[in-house]
Amino acid sequence: MSKLVDTLSQSWLNIQTSLFPWLSEELGELTAKQQKLITTLELIRIEEFILSSYGYPCRPPED
Repeated sequence: MSKLVDTLSQSWLNIQTSLFPWLSEELGELTAKQQKLITTLELIRIEEFILSSYGYPCRPPED
C-alpha cells in the first residue's frame, strides 16, 4: 500500500509543479473542472489507450 501512496504522491507532485504551470502559461488560468479533467487524464495515461498509425506496420515512422 505504501508503494501505491508514494506513486500517487509523486504523480500529484509532478502535475502540480510541472503540468499545471505549463498549461496555465499556454492556455491561461485553468478552472477547477479543467484541473480535474487534466489530473484524471494524466493519472490514467490516456495516451496509452489511443491507437496511432505512423505508416505501415513494422516500419518506423517517417521523420
